[in-house]
Amino acid sequence: ERMPARDRLVLREALFERLSECPPGGVVLVCGPAGSGKTVLLRSWVDAAALGEGIAWIAVERGEQDAQRFWLSVIDALADASGGEDLVARIEPTPDFRGEAVVQRLLSDLDSLEEPIVLVIDDLHELDSAEALACLELLLDRVPAKLRVVLASRVEPQLGLHRLRLAGKLTEIRGPDLP
Repeated sequence: ERMPARDRLVLREALFERLSECPPGGVVLVCGPAGSGKTVLLRSWVDAAALGEGIAWIAVERGEQDAQRFWLSVIDALADASGGEDLVARIEPTPDFRGEAVVQRLLSDLDSLEEPIVLVIDDLHELDSAEALACLELLLDRVPAKLRVVLASRVEPQLGLHRLRLAGKLTEIRGPDLP
């Protein structure tokens, strides 16, 4: 039986609050099955929270196995959200991509942020690159003070989120929470 729209709206407000309560320097995981409304929830929250230009959104390509392509898209989105080249330096594709060095430089760039930014990585379950995931784990372990990272996935990501959970830096919204 379907819930009246009014009740769904209340649930959504509660989820918006949970998303907004994640402190800068924190990580949100929205994990639920296909069709559970993860992307709609996040897009609605971005609009409702009036995050405007401080949002860096990427959707992982289906079956993405290229760590470099993934990180180039993350860096481009963060550069756009931070106002361009001044803060986050874009990088060119290279045959000898070194993900860890790229993420270290990105972390250094993001330490200079003055305005908060939210990085949304949608469809994380599509990322099928051990190197890209290892570098993402490095980013999540050291999220800069003005950055919040929101991960949306159909399945539990292969990341060491337990450390964030223990440190109180992980906000989790799971399938049963989604309207």
